[in-house]
Amino acid sequence: MKKKPRREHPMHSQGGSQDGAAATKIQRAVLVLSLGSRPFFKVTRPLIENFAARVSATLHVLSSVEHPALQPHMRRLKSTPRFLKLPALHYYLQRYNQVLFFDDDVVVSPRMADIFEAVEPALIGAVFERHKPQGWHSMHWRTACAIYNVSSCKPKSSLLFNSGVMLLSRQHLPLLARWQERQLECRVLCDQLFFNAVAAQRGIAVSDLGASFNFVGSEVRRAVVTSSEGRPIQDKAARRAALRAACVVHLTRKVPKLYLAHWIARRALTQQDVMQCFQNSSAAAIEGSKELLLRLLPIEEKYDIGVELCKGEPPGCKAQPWVQVA
Repeated sequence: MKKKPRREHPMHSQGGSQDGAAATKIQRAVLVLSLGSRPFFKVTRPLIENFAARVSATLHVLSSVEHPALQPHMRRLKSTPRFLKLPALHYYLQRYNQVLFFDDDVVVSPRMADIFEAVEPALIGAVFERHKPQGWHSMHWRTACAIYNVSSCKPKSSLLFNSGVMLLSRQHLPLLARWQERQLECRVLCDQLFFNAVAAQRGIAVSDLGASFNFVGSEVRRAVVTSSEGRPIQDKAARRAALRAACVVHLTRKVPKLYLAHWIARRALTQQDVMQCFQNSSAAAIEGSKELLLRLLPIEEKYDIGVELCKGEPPGCKAQPWVQVA
């Protein structure tokens, strides 16, 4: 990585697997929680596996609630399964020095280099959601402060970091200490409120990895299709450049996850005009692109990414010309 991400406090002002003794010998883990029917994970998983292998990290995919990290807590979390990330991280932070957590709906660039060394162990590596207006952040910070009794709450000037991509170290075990005794409540957001609030309570600062490490699905849509009037969305060139520079795309709600994951992964490997991870790229990483392509064979369903992204949109929405280049 060319430069270390900015250090910021969470209350930032806007101006397959091994466990037990064998695992303790390995310093790093990549952790993914993928429960239930997640058809897009057959696309995102090979890219995550590729990254973990390249940075010498052990990949753990939790696909069953019977896993020892989750099973003891299912009675407590049965009604709030969106908080299963808490016991999962608590379990693996006791076994590894560093744990990089990915939501299962993230597409990792095949060029992304090692980010484990880019963040100091005392800091949480995450991405502040700067694409959201301050009003959105203020609303959710008020909620987080109320649920978790954050005394030094500054909702008008604080930003939330996204919990779908987080790099934690063993030093962050206090973040999850006695989580079972806390009130866990979803109010639009779930574990994201918990991590932001408790990090603020514990005085744990956040190293902002930058938007390219959590480029959200709504921004991908704006880079790929035109507006409902048929005109390119504002700042078309800037959005396309941001998509090209992205290291991690997060397929958030309101996008066709399976099709978009497949299209963007293959595009990154063939046309190489998306997800080239300019901020943190590894020339050696692309050497495995042919092998990855074989694992990303065409999915059974035929699709047109422009049509899929425009579903539900007014007439005039269509793919931008650059997307049509095969």
